Amino acid sequence: MNFISKILAPTDCSEASIEALNYSIKIAKAHRAELMVLHVVSHLENTASYSFSDKSVSSFKDDFLWAKNQLEKFWEAIGGNEIETDLELGFGDPFTEIMRYAKSKKNDVIVMGTHGRIGLKHFLMGSVAEKVVRYSPIPVVTVKHKSYEFFPKPGYEYDLNKRY
Repeated sequence: MNFISKILAPTDCSEASIEALNYSIKIAKAHRAELMVLHVVSHLENTASYSFSDKSVSSFKDDFLWAKNQLEKFWEAIGGNEIETDLELGFGDPFTEIMRYAKSKKNDVIVMGTHGRIGLKHFLMGSVAEKVVRYSPIPVVTVKHKSYEFFPKPGYEYDLNKRY
């Protein structure tokens, strides 16, 4: 019995999300699952540019086409064309849109990357991945960027026999 049939892979089209997308491709292949890649354009990026005029509608359409083109280019650049996928765009708060999409498409798992920000950067920018892990009713797999180092000192090793 296959427990994973639909995978949601949210991406911000950054380098940090490449590992997560590659991981989601591996899971999709292993389980013969459907893969859905979602990119959410934050409403904070374009809040001032939209109003209820004709110009704003055409701007929104232009932004939508531009974002869709960027997502397709990103997907092709990572070699994602080896697996069939649904590339989707959302507009608004990334956390809210990821949760809405996961629920509406009845995904079995969410696979997403983390930037590994800490301290002030984390406080100022927040963490979409952290919120998704905290509030998602379905399992979430987070994949850290390869440059993230858990142990700050070179040569430090985690002792599995020691109780911390």
